[in-house]
Amino acid sequence: MTKQTLSFQAEVKQLLHLVTHSLYSNKEIFLRELVSNASDACDKLRFEALNNNALFEDAPNLAVRVSFDKQARRLIISDNGIGLSAQEAIDHLGTIAKSGTKEFMGKLEGAQAKDANLIGQFGVGFYSGYIVADRITVESRRAGLSADQGVRWSSEGTGDFEVETISREARGTDVILHLRDDEDEFLSTWKLKSIISKYSDHLSLPVLMRKEHWDAEKSENVITDEWESVNKAAAIWARSKSDITDAEYKAFYEQLTYDQSAPLAYTHNRVEGRSEYTQLLYIPAKAGTTPLRKLQSSGRLPQRSLDPRRIQSRRTRRIVEALQSHRLLIVQQRLPRSGGDLSGDAHFRRHPAHHPDPRHGGGHRQASRSGWRARSADLRIGQSAVGCHHP
Repeated sequence: MTKQTLSFQAEVKQLLHLVTHSLYSNKEIFLRELVSNASDACDKLRFEALNNNALFEDAPNLAVRVSFDKQARRLIISDNGIGLSAQEAIDHLGTIAKSGTKEFMGKLEGAQAKDANLIGQFGVGFYSGYIVADRITVESRRAGLSADQGVRWSSEGTGDFEVETISREARGTDVILHLRDDEDEFLSTWKLKSIISKYSDHLSLPVLMRKEHWDAEKSENVITDEWESVNKAAAIWARSKSDITDAEYKAFYEQLTYDQSAPLAYTHNRVEGRSEYTQLLYIPAKAGTTPLRKLQSSGRLPQRSLDPRRIQSRRTRRIVEALQSHRLLIVQQRLPRSGGDLSGDAHFRRHPAHHPDPRHGGGHRQASRSGWRARSADLRIGQSAVGCHHP
């Protein structure tokens, strides 16, 4: 493909203007969104590789890398995930297929203009890069395609974008931000590490940055060629409860759901027996008007259970859909032998407040009553869907 200049979809033009101007007061969210997108690309590769292990090529170890070039004023977020084909770059970066885009733009224009969580909730986080950059270049190659089928996408975020075929050996994607003149703070290792630690500690993939060492002669830190992980790279549900603070549980809930309110309650347990699993269940404080629609439109909330081998459980997806806005995440160590086994598990889960953890407020009678009033319909639907008895 020779270089082409194409026009953004009309909604994208409006979105770019709103994102750049409405979210400027919380600039650091761009890194949260781009790192999250990179992690999602790696997860997608893992999933597709279940049926085609050759997609890993010669690089089975997945990671996200963040680097910068002070002289060129470039910040690069890289991953070795699924990557993009040329057509996917045009489709995913030049148009928006989400049905909730108009709702999102309406909220940005209205009273919620400063709500930085909206951009991730509606799946348009890539465009947040224009908060700090006057040009974004994306270089990518989709897993399984030959090296001469790489793609370069570039735009100043105005009306048009350019796309062309390039030669690229590495699988995955580089998002290159050409920073504005007044965005020097994002050319600092310390600043970038602090943002990654704040927003991306829960990611199971390592987020890597180059190490620095003090050069006495130059009286400054010098960046080396050695990479180190700057996040904990351990999913919160896989860690011991005793090592997780209440603030970390709430921060993960916000990242998972984009809900600004603290959850009404949560429970984190490891169950062993015929069916072994780790459970992390949150109950939101308020019921949304159309919770299932919000789940579907976000495209980011987990609707399946994953074991260490990334095996899907359709039964759990039914539970999540039935419970609507209850965000359920289960990591299976050993999958049940039958659907009935999982129904039994669901029966065990239906009353998390019966065994309250003192840290999440499940023992407060008033909170329990208000939560039941807000969620009783959803919980009854969920119990019916998985064959549980009503309380």
